Amino acid sequence: MISEPMPRPVVFIITGRKGEGKSSFANSLYSLLSSYKITVGGIIARGRLEDGRRSGFDLVIAGSGKQIPLAFAMRRSQPPGKHCKQSAYTPGTNQKPASAAPCPANPGQAGRPVQTGSPGQADTLNRAVTAGRFVFNPDALALGNSAIDEAIKEGRDIIMLDEVGTAEIEGRIWSRALIRSLQEFRGVLLLIINRKNLPAVLDHFNIKPAGVIDIAVSTPGEAAATLTGYIEPTGKYGTG
Repeated sequence: MISEPMPRPVVFIITGRKGEGKSSFANSLYSLLSSYKITVGGIIARGRLEDGRRSGFDLVIAGSGKQIPLAFAMRRSQPPGKHCKQSAYTPGTNQKPASAAPCPANPGQAGRPVQTGSPGQADTLNRAVTAGRFVFNPDALALGNSAIDEAIKEGRDIIMLDEVGTAEIEGRIWSRALIRSLQEFRGVLLLIINRKNLPAVLDHFNIKPAGVIDIAVSTPGEAAATLTGYIEPTGKYGTG
């Protein structure tokens, strides 16, 4: 837990329930802020759906718009001999999860991602990080951390970090990026956090937000108006 007092960025939270549209809200907010000539850096996780269920996420780099597969869902298999849907992940590509693949004969393999592609790509998969029912592309994690580092170095007006939750509390996924942002960034730090994880995240990282934007009652336009009140034309940060 971070307990040492330190200079802080101005922190705002975007929150909502699971599947309520936090990342879509963040995407719309990012577009609005960019149209105001506000410099925005960081990362946004754009969700993918398959058969009405979350199948994974793509990582979008704010500012450049660069996109790379970030995470794929792992699904429990049906009994051997039947077909089931599992995430076939080919690192370094935009390949979508396979729609149908033979279930593993060994029940102990159920829920594991299917390795495809070259030996080098399989090695990348072996280095992947799991969180919940998702397996994360290590290349995307490296790219996202680099994007945060660059945004801090360049002194962007706003850094977006989507999403922060239990994995970060455990020191994984975006933990490093979050801690460095809290320690070194002096702009407006916008964190996307699931409502149920919000108290634990704030407590663990000793975050005292300037405001919490609940997507159930706020619009991206209202959020943009609030955030721009903290950014002066000179790039200095006000108190709202």
